[in-house]
Amino acid sequence: MTVQPFGNTLVRLDMTGQQILDTLTYAATIEAGNGAFLQVSGLKWTNNQGKPETILAAGQPLDLQKTYKVVTNNFMASGGDGYKMLKDLPQTNTGFVDADAVREYVEQRGKVGAAVEGRLTILR
Repeated sequence: MTVQPFGNTLVRLDMTGQQILDTLTYAATIEAGNGAFLQVSGLKWTNNQGKPETILAAGQPLDLQKTYKVVTNNFMASGGDGYKMLKDLPQTNTGFVDADAVREYVEQRGKVGAAVEGRLTILR
């Protein structure tokens, strides 16, 4: 609960590649250490001086026409932290609490460790 104390639920969004690019365009303006700094999985991208570049989704170049399933928390899905571009997208609130999902993940894997996976490269 120290890591995720807000009781947010997980929300699935259906997003086009263009909508993901729009989200990354905003995310690229957020400084590391800020609460709105975007954390991702399944996505690899470069923030080149505040502009998203070289975006890979599941190891493939982002297709701006394709629809992707994305999971975030209900706070961000409702436009929190400035992610206003998410609030009107098709979405399904799963009802699963994010802290419970993390707990179950750790329980299933036993031990987890932190590692830099290279999901984001920041060029200044």
